[in-house]
Amino acid sequence: MTLQDITLATHNFTDEMHSETMILNYVNEAISVINSQIGIELPEMDFEGHYKGFKADFWVTALFVPYASYGVKMNDGSLEEAMIYLDNFNNQLERLGKNVHKAVESEHLGDRKTRVMVIPFKNRWL
Repeated sequence: MTLQDITLATHNFTDEMHSETMILNYVNEAISVINSQIGIELPEMDFEGHYKGFKADFWVTALFVPYASYGVKMNDGSLEEAMIYLDNFNNQLERLGKNVHKAVESEHLGDRKTRVMVIPFKNRWL
């Protein structure tokens, strides 16, 4: 998914028109939040090409469009609508945290490259 696709989706959701530069700022802010909350190293988006941090475009749509929509609505003062988009983003962020190894390209996992599995012991005393 490209910045132009994200911008178009954001315009369709919010009924507002903003420049790709402004949407790019919101997307890169979302990437910073994702990286700090989940502990991964997604690259920033730029004006050229498809975003390559995720294995599927679903995550770009699920995370970047709601966060950009949140930024647009905060900018125009529609706080209630903005909070709906932020809640959507936070729900998707939680889902990403649970599926990070399936969703994120391995070179962007950072400290989370190693998977830790907990194997419960059988309860022998009952």
